[in-house]
Amino acid sequence: FDYKEKGDLAVKLDTKLTPELKQEGVKREIVRFINDMRKKTGMTIKDRIVIYWESSSKEIKKSIKTYQDDITKDTLASEMNEGKSDEIDSDKDVKVNSAKVWLGIKKK
Repeated sequence: FDYKEKGDLAVKLDTKLTPELKQEGVKREIVRFINDMRKKTGMTIKDRIVIYWESSSKEIKKSIKTYQDDITKDTLASEMNEGKSDEIDSDKDVKVNSAKVWLGIKKK
């Protein structure tokens, strides 16, 4: 806990990163990378995509499986598949929490 004091006011902040907070952070990073890929390929909000992903990190796999519905909703995807595909419009190797992740998207 961090303590901050100012005058008569004291605030206690819980700065511990729980596993749930780490998983949410992974989800946000994945969404950010995918939406950046959508933008760079000229896709609009009318375009639906299929997401492909691959990572050897257990943390990344668990986060994606936990938040798969949120990721697909936040990226306007119709589905999300583990594993690489040759039929993609864009792909990118990224780092999320120091873990390597390959992301690929295809316009549906």
